[in-house]
Amino acid sequence: MQFINTILFAAAALASMANADNIVKFVNQDEVPKTVVFTANAGLAPIDDLALGGLEVTPQPFPDGWAGNWYTYSEGTSREPGMLGEVNFQGFAGATYFDVSGIVKPDDAEGVKILYPTSDENTNSGCQTSGSEYCANQYNVWDDVATVSTDSTELTCLVGIVSSAKKQRRHARHFVMA
Repeated sequence: MQFINTILFAAAALASMANADNIVKFVNQDEVPKTVVFTANAGLAPIDDLALGGLEVTPQPFPDGWAGNWYTYSEGTSREPGMLGEVNFQGFAGATYFDVSGIVKPDDAEGVKILYPTSDENTNSGCQTSGSEYCANQYNVWDDVATVSTDSTELTCLVGIVSSAKKQRRHARHFVMA
């Protein structure tokens, strides 16, 4: 009976993932491959690590009501949390809540940079600056008021180092879809 329950639970979880309208498009702004590591809030479905090639855009579906965070680490480096992308899909009043957090490792220059609704990159959290520069548009200490909300269920997350000297924000359309 335990085996059948496990199969039914797994099937329900996969169906939930397949039907989810919640998407984060991960945009790697540099040529270094990265791995995205997800941490779900307690009791929510885990999400497997995501391989993200250099200069690549890879969409990741999320189950309804998923809340948690992610970080990236670059190929050849250790698997340690850095800058975090945080999201709560179908949160209070059905909205999507999100932010970039520098609380864990504010000097992470290669990880999560900016998070925004794909349809509105002006409503965002995070900065393109390197990890050594202060960013007022993200969580920097535990009680910052930095969470942003949207009705959209499709977000874009920029990671990596912008190669241009100007460090202008890059949009997903500048990259190849995986």
